[in-house]
Order: sequence, then C-alpha cells, then structure tokens
Amino acid sequence: EEIDRTDPALFPNKRVGSRFAVLFAGSAFNYVAASLLVFATVLVGGIARDAVAVVGEVTPGLPAAAAGLLPGDVVEQANGAPMGSISDVARVARERVDQPTEFRIRRGEETLSVTITPRLVETPGAAPQPRIGIVAGHVYAPVGVAGAAWWAIRAPARFVLVQLVGIVD
Repeated sequence: EEIDRTDPALFPNKRVGSRFAVLFAGSAFNYVAASLLVFATVLVGGIARDAVAVVGEVTPGLPAAAAGLLPGDVVEQANGAPMGSISDVARVARERVDQPTEFRIRRGEETLSVTITPRLVETPGAAPQPRIGIVAGHVYAPVGVAGAAWWAIRAPARFVLVQLVGIVD
C-alpha cells in the first residue's frame, strides 16, 4: 500500500525508538496479562502438591477397585515403603506384578490397610502394562497473596524460557 512519507502521524514515519516502544508495549502487556491470570488462578485454586500419592480415579474391574480404593484416598505406603507420589505407586506396580502387596491408605482421618495384587493389563496398541487401576489425583494447597505473586512472576517467565529454548532447538 502506498504511504505518504511526509505524514508524521503515520506509524512507518515515526522515529525508530517510538516504533520500538509501541511494539514492545504490546508484548509487555501480553506478559502482564499472563501474570495477572496466573496470579488470580493460583490465589483462588492454590498449587498442586506433587509429593502426595492421591487417587483421582479408580478403574472398575482392576485390583484397586476390588480392594475398595476410592477417589481421594491417599496411598501412604506400599510394603512398608513410603509413597511420595503416584509415580512411586506405579513403580511398585511394575516391581510386584502378580505379588500381593500391602498398601496403607489414608481416607480422611481413617487409615486402612489393603492388599492389592498388581497385574498386567492389556493396553490397545501396546504391550500389557503392570497396573493396579488408579489414576493420579491432585491435592491443591493454598499459597496466599505472596505465593500467588511469586507464581505470577515465575510461571510466565518459565513459559517464555521454554518457548525460547524451543525456537533455538
């Protein structure tokens, strides 16, 4: 499109510093908007605690359902070993296929001991996988205003870093 090179009001005719400031302001506002969204989300919802093996779902017909596990149960131990995350439970399932395994479960204020025997489960398009039949759940911990502010600064910065690394790769 033809522009009048003598019209000082047109964007292409502005000084380089002015054009840079306009472009930077758009990107900066996107970053500020992302920070505000993260702040509000974390303030209201909290942060997922990964150091807890929470049952999110129980698959019917698999060993965990037969043992009576319910969504919201926390797997504290398996064969006496502490379970810090759902990946610890998956490791036990891999290591103890077809071996009865004692699990200590916390349900609210109650502590239960159940025996679950991990077994190989057919998976469409893949080899059978060791399973007990639970899906990870999450426990969200409140972080307060200062914690939400910290996440509002940290999370968008990490997203930008991941994008830059992806571009470089």
